[in-house]
Amino acid sequence: MLVQDHRPSGPGALSGFSIAFTGIFIGIVPLLALDLLRYSQQWQAGDLFRVAPMKGPGALCDGARRAVLLILTLPVLGLLVVLTRLLGSGNLHLPLLLPGIIALPVYAMLACVGGDALPLSLPTEEAKSAGRGVKMIMVMMVSALLAMVAALAWNQNWFGWMLLIEAISATGLYLSLRAKVRAVCWTSLE
Repeated sequence: MLVQDHRPSGPGALSGFSIAFTGIFIGIVPLLALDLLRYSQQWQAGDLFRVAPMKGPGALCDGARRAVLLILTLPVLGLLVVLTRLLGSGNLHLPLLLPGIIALPVYAMLACVGGDALPLSLPTEEAKSAGRGVKMIMVMMVSALLAMVAALAWNQNWFGWMLLIEAISATGLYLSLRAKVRAVCWTSLE
């Protein structure tokens, strides 16, 4: 999407939609990575986490989330910025990446809700479940909607207000999700 021409074509076309769309979907990187890190062939070893002096899996999920954001998502985001500048329209549409960057912590926290991002704790057979696909489809639909709103806000000159509203909403959502993750207790082994 970054390689194509970024000028609007036709009546009602949104300038910069492809860059906004690409920026929003960067949030799927930590969500997908954290989801994949849950599976292991030695998943029974995950029970070792339960004997550690922790109330629940929140701290482990938080550590996995931070590692994925630092080691995987940050370099991908840097590459996206460079590609946007080189292949896109230079610095003109670069601010359209901001809605995706603002939403990034919320997307990463979504994988952790309920203590579900506990690394290496599920058998690989569980990776084939249909529930994973439903979550990704919902996130993609919300991402596409956010990208359309960002491109519309950019073209209608209220992009700054949209960023402010998104930042306030994302902060509130992140804090509530973080509280939910911290409140999760270990489930019984029986």
